[in-house]
Amino acid sequence: MAIHHTHAVYYESGDWIGHCLAYVSYLPYVAIIFMASSAYARREVHLVFILFGCFVSEGIARALKHTIQQPRPLETCESLGVCASPGFPSSHTQLMFLLTAIRASMLLRLFEQKRAHSICVGALESIAILLSAAAVAWSRVYLGYHTLEQVQAAAAIGAGLGIAWVWLMARLDGAFSYVSTSTLGQWMNLKNSWGVADVLHAECIMYHSTAIAMPTASKSKAAE
Repeated sequence: MAIHHTHAVYYESGDWIGHCLAYVSYLPYVAIIFMASSAYARREVHLVFILFGCFVSEGIARALKHTIQQPRPLETCESLGVCASPGFPSSHTQLMFLLTAIRASMLLRLFEQKRAHSICVGALESIAILLSAAAVAWSRVYLGYHTLEQVQAAAAIGAGLGIAWVWLMARLDGAFSYVSTSTLGQWMNLKNSWGVADVLHAECIMYHSTAIAMPTASKSKAAE
């Protein structure tokens, strides 16, 4: 069996599905980069905390791997060169389902606003993340890096951790506000909009209100 690889992800030569899934396996890294970019661009304290949660998830996955020491699939681990690395749980799958659970939990908050547009967009985003998570889980099994049981357990752990992380963020809302209003927080332009269910809609209203007020203020100055 000829084995090709995409950087560190291996797949069988001539298998176009495996070739595609090798790239799908990189989605967790894309998600990390996206979260880091969003946290930096938006300066939202809760986004920084979610990014921190991604690293906590990785730490938990590694701890479980080295504690349980469950081997990877014996029929493929040798050709992939991963027999020495424990396989339970799949850290790729765990991270993706962590983010899926967080996004789905945040979607429930949109129902408070009762805005159909926001709910539909949020639902589509949640479905897209869920499908991405499922694709990553499938890729890890298909490519022979994990057993089905290992990715199923990872999905459950990730989803549970995601729900717990959202619960913790709700309890830390006051701390987020304190950090954002501190001297350092203001210097870094940090903000806390965790208590706002639909941030984009709130920002849109604020923008249009400011845009309407500015010409009015300019006319008043001109009249003076």
